[in-house]
Amino acid sequence: MRNTSNNNIFVEIALNLGIDIAEKLEAGEHVEGQQAWLVMDLLMQRHRTTILFEDEEIGENVECYAIAFRIGSNHVFYLLKTGKESSCWITTSSKDEVLKNIQLLEDAIRKCNG
Repeated sequence: MRNTSNNNIFVEIALNLGIDIAEKLEAGEHVEGQQAWLVMDLLMQRHRTTILFEDEEIGENVECYAIAFRIGSNHVFYLLKTGKESSCWITTSSKDEVLKNIQLLEDAIRKCNG
């Protein structure tokens, strides 16, 4: 795991939730299930965040929720819940990367209504 000031959120995640979770997120991979919600709770409690996108849809038999928020100036956190499955990931805050991921969240929410 890279240890620079820009990556202090990953060090914080490692110290609070485990190195395996932090390394996955730093590598751009998804963290699944309850761990995704724990990461979101940790980041929202300990950092100033700016919500970039948030939506919720309740379909016939499925509930969907999506959120994207900026953490500081370097990273954006995303969480997507569809039915009983949840997943989160973190990217850099580059405009193209953020727009691509918010589009992914919007598409998933639309699919929730079927």
